[in-house]
Amino acid sequence: MPTESMTVMHESTAYATSSYTTEIDQVTEHEWNGILQGFDDATLVQTWSYGGIRWGKRNLSHVVLKRDGRIVAAAQAIITKVPVLDAGLAYIKMGPLWQLRNKARDLEALRHILSALRQIYALRRGLLLRVFPSGAEDGTGDIRALFSQEGFARDLSIGIPKTAF
Repeated sequence: MPTESMTVMHESTAYATSSYTTEIDQVTEHEWNGILQGFDDATLVQTWSYGGIRWGKRNLSHVVLKRDGRIVAAAQAIITKVPVLDAGLAYIKMGPLWQLRNKARDLEALRHILSALRQIYALRRGLLLRVFPSGAEDGTGDIRALFSQEGFARDLSIGIPKTAF
């Protein structure tokens, strides 16, 4: 199945609530590694060490979403900028992470992390935001619909990724 990315196209329909907080670039590498341990959908690509080697540590950005003080979602973004054009991209590869280890799927957490990512990277920083989700769709269409509701459009133009271990 081709990998798809989601690109922000328009404003979100989600609303923020006081019980959610977002931390931007506030974690250390050690803390990030601990955060990854709490998610069933964590992958090698979302590790700080992989991202640092592949894209450079200074090109990484980390977002942690908390609900009532507990981490419910997170994402590592790769930031690339074109200085002359004052433009850039924020990539979320194999993320965001939102499926807490040994817990039921929490679509509200996914909705809020997508909204936060859009706010942080697309609206505040003026970057084109591309999200390459980890393929968590379960056949109901709920996740795809949620991405759409949050202003993301499908893009199958990138084809199938090739990864060697």
